[in-house]
Amino acid sequence: MKFSRILPTGIAAAVLLCATACGSGTPTATPNTNRSTSAASGIHQKNTPPSHTGAGSHGLPTGETLTGGNPVAPAPVPALQHKQYQTPIPVSVLHVTYAYPVPKVPSLPSEVRMSLPTDLASKLTAYYFPLGSRSFYIVAPNGMKGKADVGQDGSYKLALKNPEGTELYLSSSGACQGCAADAAAMYFTSARKDAVDYGGPSGPYFQDLPVKMVTVNSQLITLAYAEQNKKQLAGFAYYLSITTTHGQGTFLSEKYVASGQDVQNLAPWIFQNTLLQQKIPF
Repeated sequence: MKFSRILPTGIAAAVLLCATACGSGTPTATPNTNRSTSAASGIHQKNTPPSHTGAGSHGLPTGETLTGGNPVAPAPVPALQHKQYQTPIPVSVLHVTYAYPVPKVPSLPSEVRMSLPTDLASKLTAYYFPLGSRSFYIVAPNGMKGKADVGQDGSYKLALKNPEGTELYLSSSGACQGCAADAAAMYFTSARKDAVDYGGPSGPYFQDLPVKMVTVNSQLITLAYAEQNKKQLAGFAYYLSITTTHGQGTFLSEKYVASGQDVQNLAPWIFQNTLLQQKIPF
Protein backbone atom coordinates (compact mmCIF):
# COMPACT_ATOMS: atom_id res chain seq x y z
CA MET A 1 0.00 0.00 0.00
CA LYS A 2 1.32 3.41 -0.97
CA PHE A 3 1.13 6.19 1.59
CA SER A 4 0.61 9.83 0.68
CA ARG A 5 3.23 12.38 1.65
CA ILE A 6 0.46 14.69 2.79
CA LEU A 7 -1.25 14.41 6.19
CA PRO A 8 -4.69 12.92 5.49
CA THR A 9 -6.69 15.22 7.76
CA GLY A 10 -8.45 18.48 7.12
CA ILE A 11 -6.72 20.24 10.00
CA ALA A 12 -3.19 19.65 8.73
CA ALA A 13 -3.60 19.04 5.03
CA ALA A 14 -0.43 20.89 4.08
CA VAL A 15 1.93 19.01 6.40
CA LEU A 16 3.72 15.79 5.71
CA LEU A 17 2.53 12.77 7.68
CA CYS A 18 4.77 10.16 6.15
CA ALA A 19 6.44 9.41 2.87
CA THR A 20 6.58 5.72 3.67
CA ALA A 21 5.32 3.14 1.21
CA CYS A 22 4.32 0.23 3.43
CA GLY A 23 5.04 -2.97 1.55
CA SER A 24 1.99 -5.12 1.01
CA GLY A 25 3.67 -7.25 -1.64
CA THR A 26 2.80 -4.99 -4.58
CA PRO A 27 4.98 -1.87 -4.54
CA THR A 28 4.12 1.01 -6.83
CA ALA A 29 5.86 0.75 -10.20
CA THR A 30 8.44 3.37 -11.12
CA PRO A 31 10.10 4.31 -14.39
CA ASN A 32 13.47 4.73 -12.66
CA THR A 33 15.74 2.10 -14.19
CA ASN A 34 18.10 2.19 -11.20
CA ARG A 35 15.53 0.58 -8.99
CA SER A 36 14.25 -2.98 -8.98
CA THR A 37 11.31 -4.16 -6.92
CA SER A 38 10.87 -7.38 -5.00
CA ALA A 39 7.20 -8.25 -5.40
CA ALA A 40 7.48 -10.97 -2.81
CA SER A 41 8.54 -8.73 0.07
CA GLY A 42 7.66 -5.19 -0.92
CA ILE A 43 11.28 -4.14 -0.44
CA HIS A 44 12.53 -1.52 -2.88
CA GLN A 45 16.09 -2.25 -3.96
CA LYS A 46 18.57 -0.18 -5.96
CA ASN A 47 20.89 -1.86 -8.44
CA THR A 48 23.75 0.57 -7.92
CA PRO A 49 25.89 0.14 -4.79
CA PRO A 50 25.10 2.54 -1.93
CA SER A 51 27.11 5.71 -1.58
CA HIS A 52 29.27 6.06 1.51
CA THR A 53 28.71 9.79 1.79
CA GLY A 54 26.12 11.71 3.78
CA ALA A 55 25.41 11.75 7.50
CA GLY A 56 21.66 11.41 7.44
CA SER A 57 21.19 14.97 8.68
CA HIS A 58 21.19 18.57 7.56
CA GLY A 59 24.85 19.00 8.44
CA LEU A 60 23.68 21.41 11.16
CA PRO A 61 24.75 21.50 14.82
CA THR A 62 22.57 19.91 17.48
CA GLY A 63 19.80 22.25 18.61
CA GLU A 64 19.72 24.18 15.34
CA THR A 65 16.23 25.47 14.54
CA LEU A 66 14.98 25.65 10.95
CA THR A 67 11.83 27.36 9.72
CA GLY A 68 10.07 26.53 6.46
CA GLY A 69 9.49 29.08 3.76
CA ASN A 70 5.68 29.24 3.95
CA PRO A 71 4.51 32.57 5.43
CA VAL A 72 2.19 30.90 7.98
CA ALA A 73 3.74 31.24 11.44
CA PRO A 74 4.92 27.86 12.77
CA ALA A 75 4.15 26.70 16.30
CA PRO A 76 6.79 26.32 19.04
CA VAL A 77 8.44 22.90 18.96
CA PRO A 78 7.89 20.98 22.23
CA ALA A 79 11.18 20.09 23.88
CA LEU A 80 11.83 16.38 24.40
CA GLN A 81 11.91 15.41 28.07
CA HIS A 82 14.89 13.46 29.43
CA LYS A 83 13.73 12.85 32.99
CA GLN A 84 12.16 9.40 33.24
CA TYR A 85 9.31 8.13 35.42
CA GLN A 86 7.58 4.83 36.20
CA THR A 87 3.92 5.81 36.32
CA PRO A 88 1.12 3.22 35.95
CA ILE A 89 -1.52 3.91 33.29
CA PRO A 90 -4.26 1.66 31.83
CA VAL A 91 -3.59 -0.68 28.90
CA SER A 92 -5.63 -1.04 25.71
CA VAL A 93 -4.90 -3.28 22.69
CA LEU A 94 -4.91 -1.80 19.18
CA HIS A 95 -6.80 -3.51 16.38
CA VAL A 96 -4.36 -4.11 13.54
CA THR A 97 -4.63 -5.36 9.95
CA TYR A 98 -1.66 -7.49 8.86
CA ALA A 99 -0.35 -8.55 5.46
CA TYR A 100 1.03 -11.69 7.13
CA PRO A 101 -0.25 -14.15 9.79
CA VAL A 102 -1.56 -12.34 12.84
CA PRO A 103 0.94 -12.42 15.74
CA LYS A 104 -0.25 -13.79 19.05
CA VAL A 105 -1.17 -11.18 21.66
CA PRO A 106 0.11 -12.24 25.08
CA SER A 107 -1.87 -11.88 28.29
CA LEU A 108 -1.45 -8.24 29.25
CA PRO A 109 -1.76 -6.48 32.61
CA SER A 110 -4.55 -3.96 33.20
CA GLU A 111 -1.88 -1.31 33.83
CA VAL A 112 1.71 -0.79 32.75
CA ARG A 113 4.33 1.64 34.00
CA MET A 114 5.33 4.27 31.44
CA SER A 115 7.52 7.35 31.61
CA LEU A 116 5.32 10.35 32.43
CA PRO A 117 4.62 12.60 35.44
CA THR A 118 1.97 11.30 37.83
CA ASP A 119 -0.29 14.32 37.22
CA LEU A 120 -0.73 13.18 33.59
CA ALA A 121 -1.65 9.58 34.42
CA SER A 122 -5.42 10.18 34.35
CA LYS A 123 -5.20 11.59 30.81
CA LEU A 124 -3.19 8.87 29.08
CA THR A 125 -3.47 5.21 28.06
CA ALA A 126 -0.79 2.73 26.92
CA TYR A 127 -2.00 1.26 23.62
CA TYR A 128 -0.37 -2.10 22.92
CA PHE A 129 0.73 -2.44 19.28
CA PRO A 130 1.05 -6.20 18.53
CA LEU A 131 4.07 -6.70 16.26
CA GLY A 132 5.43 -10.00 17.51
CA SER A 133 8.97 -9.49 18.81
CA ARG A 134 8.73 -5.78 17.92
CA SER A 135 5.56 -5.12 19.97
CA PHE A 136 5.48 -1.95 22.05
CA TYR A 137 3.16 0.49 23.81
CA ILE A 138 2.02 3.78 22.29
CA VAL A 139 1.26 6.40 24.94
CA ALA A 140 -1.68 8.58 23.87
CA PRO A 141 -4.76 10.29 25.32
CA ASN A 142 -7.65 8.18 26.56
CA GLY A 143 -10.38 7.01 24.21
CA MET A 144 -8.29 6.80 21.04
CA LYS A 145 -9.61 4.60 18.24
CA GLY A 146 -8.55 4.14 14.65
CA LYS A 147 -6.70 1.93 12.22
CA ALA A 148 -3.29 0.31 12.03
CA ASP A 149 -1.91 -1.53 8.99
CA VAL A 150 1.27 -3.63 8.83
CA GLY A 151 2.91 -4.60 5.53
CA GLN A 152 4.77 -7.77 4.60
CA ASP A 153 8.11 -6.00 4.99
CA GLY A 154 7.30 -4.92 8.54
CA SER A 155 6.42 -1.35 7.60
CA TYR A 156 3.34 0.10 9.26
CA LYS A 157 1.08 3.10 9.55
CA LEU A 158 -1.27 3.95 12.37
CA ALA A 159 -3.90 6.69 12.77
CA LEU A 160 -5.82 7.25 16.01
CA LYS A 161 -8.42 9.81 17.05
CA ASN A 162 -10.57 10.38 20.15
CA PRO A 163 -13.97 12.08 20.53
CA GLU A 164 -12.28 15.37 21.47
CA GLY A 165 -10.61 15.49 18.05
CA THR A 166 -7.11 14.68 19.27
CA GLU A 167 -5.11 12.72 16.68
CA LEU A 168 -1.96 10.59 16.68
CA TYR A 169 -0.08 9.20 13.67
CA LEU A 170 2.79 6.73 13.66
CA SER A 171 4.60 5.24 10.67
CA SER A 172 7.67 3.10 10.03
CA SER A 173 9.42 2.05 6.82
CA GLY A 174 10.21 -1.44 8.14
CA ALA A 175 12.63 -3.22 5.80
CA CYS A 176 11.65 -1.11 2.78
CA GLN A 177 14.81 0.86 1.99
CA GLY A 178 13.33 2.99 -0.77
CA CYS A 179 10.44 3.88 1.55
CA ALA A 180 12.89 4.97 4.26
CA ALA A 181 14.78 7.28 1.90
CA ASP A 182 11.60 8.70 0.41
CA ALA A 183 10.13 9.47 3.83
CA ALA A 184 13.36 10.92 5.21
CA ALA A 185 13.90 13.22 2.23
CA MET A 186 11.26 15.59 3.57
CA TYR A 187 13.37 16.34 6.63
CA PHE A 188 16.95 15.19 5.94
CA THR A 189 18.69 16.83 3.01
CA SER A 190 21.23 14.01 2.74
CA ALA A 191 18.41 11.52 2.05
CA ARG A 192 17.11 13.32 -1.04
CA LYS A 193 19.49 11.83 -3.59
CA ASP A 194 18.77 8.32 -2.31
CA ALA A 195 15.04 9.01 -2.51
CA VAL A 196 15.25 10.05 -6.15
CA ASP A 197 17.54 7.09 -6.93
CA TYR A 198 14.90 4.76 -5.51
CA GLY A 199 12.22 6.35 -7.68
CA GLY A 200 10.69 8.67 -5.11
CA PRO A 201 9.29 12.14 -5.90
CA SER A 202 11.53 15.19 -5.69
CA GLY A 203 9.52 16.98 -2.99
CA PRO A 204 7.65 18.47 -1.28
CA TYR A 205 10.42 19.24 1.18
CA PHE A 206 10.52 20.88 4.58
CA GLN A 207 11.36 24.26 3.09
CA ASP A 208 8.03 24.25 1.19
CA LEU A 209 5.81 23.97 4.28
CA PRO A 210 4.97 26.13 7.34
CA VAL A 211 6.91 23.92 9.75
CA LYS A 212 9.46 24.72 12.43
CA MET A 213 12.04 21.99 12.93
CA VAL A 214 14.77 21.36 15.52
CA THR A 215 17.80 19.12 14.92
CA VAL A 216 18.07 16.86 17.99
CA ASN A 217 20.99 14.87 16.56
CA SER A 218 22.16 13.64 13.15
CA GLN A 219 19.36 11.04 12.99
CA LEU A 220 16.47 12.77 14.77
CA ILE A 221 14.49 15.98 14.32
CA THR A 222 11.44 17.39 16.09
CA LEU A 223 8.91 19.64 14.41
CA ALA A 224 5.75 21.69 14.93
CA TYR A 225 3.06 23.31 12.81
CA ALA A 226 0.29 25.76 13.80
CA GLU A 227 -3.25 25.01 12.63
CA GLN A 228 -5.78 27.70 11.74
CA ASN A 229 -8.38 26.24 14.14
CA LYS A 230 -6.19 26.75 17.24
CA LYS A 231 -4.79 23.24 17.02
CA GLN A 232 -1.15 22.38 16.63
CA LEU A 233 0.78 19.47 15.18
CA ALA A 234 4.03 18.33 16.77
CA GLY A 235 6.14 15.35 15.86
CA PHE A 236 9.50 13.72 15.38
CA ALA A 237 11.21 12.04 12.44
CA TYR A 238 14.05 9.53 12.79
CA TYR A 239 16.21 8.36 9.90
CA LEU A 240 18.95 5.77 10.05
CA SER A 241 20.69 6.56 6.79
CA ILE A 242 20.87 4.00 4.00
CA THR A 243 24.23 5.35 2.87
CA THR A 244 25.88 4.91 6.29
CA THR A 245 24.36 1.49 7.07
CA HIS A 246 25.11 -0.28 3.77
CA GLY A 247 21.46 -0.44 2.78
CA GLN A 248 19.97 -1.10 6.21
CA GLY A 249 18.32 2.27 6.70
CA THR A 250 15.01 2.87 8.45
CA PHE A 251 12.55 5.70 9.04
CA LEU A 252 10.15 6.25 11.94
CA SER A 253 7.83 9.19 12.51
CA GLU A 254 5.22 10.06 15.12
CA LYS A 255 2.91 13.08 15.07
CA TYR A 256 0.39 14.41 17.58
CA VAL A 257 -2.42 16.89 16.81
CA ALA A 258 -4.39 18.67 19.54
CA SER A 259 -4.96 22.09 21.09
CA GLY A 260 -1.78 24.11 21.45
CA GLN A 261 -1.51 23.73 25.24
CA ASP A 262 -2.28 20.03 25.08
CA VAL A 263 0.46 19.52 22.49
CA GLN A 264 3.03 21.35 24.61
CA ASN A 265 2.07 19.39 27.75
CA LEU A 266 1.61 15.86 26.36
CA ALA A 267 3.66 15.53 23.16
CA PRO A 268 7.07 15.43 24.93
CA TRP A 269 5.96 12.39 26.98
CA ILE A 270 4.19 10.68 24.10
CA PHE A 271 7.36 10.96 22.01
CA GLN A 272 9.73 10.08 24.86
CA ASN A 273 8.01 6.73 25.45
CA THR A 274 8.17 5.81 21.76
CA LEU A 275 11.84 6.82 21.47
CA LEU A 276 12.80 4.90 24.61
CA GLN A 277 11.09 1.69 23.50
CA GLN A 278 12.59 1.95 20.00
CA LYS A 279 16.04 2.59 21.56
CA ILE A 280 16.47 5.82 19.60
CA PRO A 281 19.04 8.20 21.15
CA PHE A 282 17.74 11.68 22.00
